[in-house]
Amino acid sequence: MIDAAVREKNRQYWDGAADNWFGATALPEYGVHCVTEDELHFFDGVQGKRLLEVGCGSGHSLVWQAKHGAGELWGLDISESQLRNYSISDYVNALADAGFAIERLVEQTDAETLAASGDLTDKMRQAQMHPLSFVFKARKL
Repeated sequence: MIDAAVREKNRQYWDGAADNWFGATALPEYGVHCVTEDELHFFDGVQGKRLLEVGCGSGHSLVWQAKHGAGELWGLDISESQLRNYSISDYVNALADAGFAIERLVEQTDAETLAASGDLTDKMRQAQMHPLSFVFKARKL
């Protein structure tokens, strides 16, 4: 099990660096200076498969998998900034364009954030208006 401090440091990094990586390393690439899916073929045969992407970031790789025939997609990310770079409607619309229907969407914000009042930071006000995380399930029609 990963220590809570390590998870928090990871989330803080991605919240701060999300804009730098927005769409930079989505499939079919594995990194800025790495080989591509066209060379490695890790995702050959995704047609009709159920896929979970942990750390989906802005969702670009999920869209790539949808366009390549995945049957069911799940995505989640720890970083609010990563998720904010690609709005929920952007995810839904991209998946719909690739022939998917959203079967389930779960948004989550912690109770402490929702109950906060008074002199709030801009980040806290934004957190009250947008989910801190979300998970969705999509199925190929």
